[in-house]
Amino acid sequence: MTAVTRVVAVLIALLSVAVWTQVPDRRAPDLGVGPDRAPSSSAACPVVTGRDARSEALVGTRLAGAARFVVESGGVELTDGEVTTEEQGGASIDISELVGASTVGLVIDLPEDGASASIVTSSELILAASMCTPPVAGETAIAGVSTASGESLDLVLANPYANDAVVEILTISEAGVDSASELESVVVAARSTITIDLAQILPLRGRLSIRIVPERGVVHAAAVQSSANERMVIEAVRPHDEWLLPLPDTGTTPTITVQPTTGVDTGFTIDVYAEAGPSEGAITGTIPADSQFVLDAEALGDGAAVRIATEGESVVSVVVEGETIRAGTPGAPGAASTWIVPGPGGAGAVLRLANPTGLDTAVEIRSLVSGVDGQSLSIPAGTTALVQVSGPGPGYLVQSDGEVFVSWSLSSDAGFALGVGMPIRLAGE
Repeated sequence: MTAVTRVVAVLIALLSVAVWTQVPDRRAPDLGVGPDRAPSSSAACPVVTGRDARSEALVGTRLAGAARFVVESGGVELTDGEVTTEEQGGASIDISELVGASTVGLVIDLPEDGASASIVTSSELILAASMCTPPVAGETAIAGVSTASGESLDLVLANPYANDAVVEILTISEAGVDSASELESVVVAARSTITIDLAQILPLRGRLSIRIVPERGVVHAAAVQSSANERMVIEAVRPHDEWLLPLPDTGTTPTITVQPTTGVDTGFTIDVYAEAGPSEGAITGTIPADSQFVLDAEALGDGAAVRIATEGESVVSVVVEGETIRAGTPGAPGAASTWIVPGPGGAGAVLRLANPTGLDTAVEIRSLVSGVDGQSLSIPAGTTALVQVSGPGPGYLVQSDGEVFVSWSLSSDAGFALGVGMPIRLAGE
């Protein structure tokens, strides 16, 4: 064989390999492999079901369309499907019926940017809620959980995408910055969930904040704090420099936690909103580097909501804990004139609204299912309002002629659950 012939043969062989390796993958398409390819309208979350418990994903949107979902665990797709929403409508997905009692990752391709989904888990003994979140390429964090004596605390990491992810887990408590080898370079395989027992790794922390820093890929995280008859789920969110939080009046004083993610001293201001009116700049201060600020909300009087502004990015939460109640939620990143609020429905559902502006605001509330009467109200500047919304369905659409804050709660004999809506900022806001 001549030299020319050998070169031609090699080129033919290489071309054959190249053609072979570019044959399309004929599996069902992924909803995304990470922050660059996941649809901008997708949301995902870990779902922890339970024996004799029902876990539902409640979807809310302003547009008619199909919401495709995939449930994954152990590196494989357990099931998939599609639900259809009407215009300004919602839908529900019974995760427990699909996969039974298990811990799974759920990813939903929603009909529009700003559409949202919440997870509500209920049984005769527990009631818990959390929100699915869009994929975030950078850091996310959770504030305000605990590993105090007798408390179970699991950090659940879900990677519903096609590539493995690696994250570092950083924690801060009243003891300062914690460290543990089990939290370094944690691998979450593609289409998998893992559970980290933080109560065993970091016991006896009265108030613990968790930062999830990606080294590669994307994960969706939630902290699940449990006792025999109670469960609280707080999802990880992207840091911001402004937050709004509800302060529910349950007979148990809420606790606010502010966790800066800046690594430097961070100034903060807390404005309080109540039925009687606002108290701006009620509390100000500076949080030392690598520390958290924990506040008993009794210091805020009759406040029903707060705005927390920090001089750098942070995450915040409110937690309500008592002998028969445990609930918590991260805040919402600012006010808006349109909110999708999936989650509240049925007996014991309440929308918790606040008007943090200087002008009175007219508000319209509409169910995400047809056949349910809407409600209208006016909220004076700097005040709050509670609206009972006991109708059926996956949630509500809230629109106003000024910017408001919308959170929600559920209560039953099994417990109390708390969440915030998804603000949709329109052009010009």
